[in-house]
Amino acid sequence: NQTAGKVHGFVCAVGTGGTLAGVSIGLKNKKKYIKIALSDEGLGISSEDQKLVFSRFYRTAKARADSKEGSGLGLAITKHLVNQLHGEVGVMQNKVKGSTFWFTLPKKKK
Repeated sequence: NQTAGKVHGFVCAVGTGGTLAGVSIGLKNKKKYIKIALSDEGLGISSEDQKLVFSRFYRTAKARADSKEGSGLGLAITKHLVNQLHGEVGVMQNKVKGSTFWFTLPKKKK
């Protein structure tokens, strides 16, 4: 799977465990897949919103109140593309603050 290889190469080039503008990028290299996680130190996403955040056109109440930007399609498109590549996506609340978005992609079969 060329796409998984390209994503793996990009994350390796950025660096694992690196931090850029308050966002940390992590890579786990498992036997059958790679897992890429992006963590921030923002307000976080409630458990109710976590269930809906990958739905088309969904924006949290705070995002609707604070900003007129964004269509609510970015995470839905991400989920669709990752699923097409036989991967998974998810989000979880960080212990201290912020959220971690992650996705997996299967490795190329030899």
